[in-house]
Amino acid sequence: MNKPLNDAPIEEDSEHAPILGTWRNVYILVAGALFVTIILFYLFTLYFA
Repeated sequence: MNKPLNDAPIEEDSEHAPILGTWRNVYILVAGALFVTIILFYLFTLYFA
């Protein structure tokens, strides 16, 4: 007889992000901040070159 290794029911992700409601929104915020920082450094480079 083959018995499955884990008989525990699959649980939904009950952990919520500490801010912004979902982890997807946190990731979007971090990616947006990175994008803005890259653009600012590029503009500073052009201005002071």
